[in-house]
Amino acid sequence: MKKITLAIVPLLFLAINLKSQSGNETSELGIVHKGPGKVILLNGEEVTGTINYDLTSSNKVRVYIEGVKKPSKFVTKEVKEFFVNDEHFVRIKGVMVETFATILNNPKAKILLLKSTYQKSTISGGSSETGYKYPTGTSYYVYFAEKKFLKPVDDMSVTNKKLAKLTADCAELSKEIAAKSKEYKIGMMTPTDKRIEILTAISEAYENCDK
Repeated sequence: MKKITLAIVPLLFLAINLKSQSGNETSELGIVHKGPGKVILLNGEEVTGTINYDLTSSNKVRVYIEGVKKPSKFVTKEVKEFFVNDEHFVRIKGVMVETFATILNNPKAKILLLKSTYQKSTISGGSSETGYKYPTGTSYYVYFAEKKFLKPVDDMSVTNKKLAKLTADCAELSKEIAAKSKEYKIGMMTPTDKRIEILTAISEAYENCDK
């Protein structure tokens, strides 16, 4: 299992509105992240074993420990982060919901791109023979660790003006963002995938900034 040290998990305690993506939902077979890994709790305790994270029951993580009959179950509010196979999940605490997200870019970057996939527990198709399907959606977030700014990438507040302010300590980059240079321009109609591309470019440029 690949180990990653994440120094920015305070994002887990920010209160955010997790934007509804119901209009982009598809019907998919149940998704279960299962494999060797460990869970790190908010109290610092680490539990190692076989992890089972079922998206249709995304408010809990199960850990099967060798020699123990029943799995240990941890609800979202107890977990700081967990690793399963080569995936790293961090907890996002929202106003109405708590869930987990994976990091899409360099986990040590000061600006992170996060992906959170959910499944509702209501069956939307399939059968016992082919497997049941569930409403499935994905949300993407940008997180400026030092500025404590965490928003969905398509949130109205994620503008060139705001991004220029957040990167003000990198003068040249901030200037290019404010000027809406082609590489960094974000408009009202910029689609989610393009926003992720632009924000990733900003993150990389910020990491390489001489300041």
